[in-house]
Amino acid sequence: NLQLDSLKYAYMERLVNETKENDIELLFIISPAFNPNENMISYKPVFDLSKQYGIPVINDMECNTITGNNEMFQDQTHLNNTGAIEYSKFVAHQITQLVNE
Repeated sequence: NLQLDSLKYAYMERLVNETKENDIELLFIISPAFNPNENMISYKPVFDLSKQYGIPVINDMECNTITGNNEMFQDQTHLNNTGAIEYSKFVAHQITQLVNE
């Protein structure tokens, strides 16, 4: 059972509201995980806020070149330097495509 951290959720919602008030476009990005099936439930609040406020989500939890690759992770949820560089290039391309649509 995953407990929702109400303080973190309140801060996320505040961020959403403040960006909307200041006419700033917001985008949620979920970076790759070594084993995405173990972590997906923890992102439910992100998807809830996304749906409620119409915020796009780039969900890269399962990224073909990174997920499950020992050479890309320092532990089960954190990319190492190699993984971070690889993912930064990948997500920059995704953001560019999204902005240009």
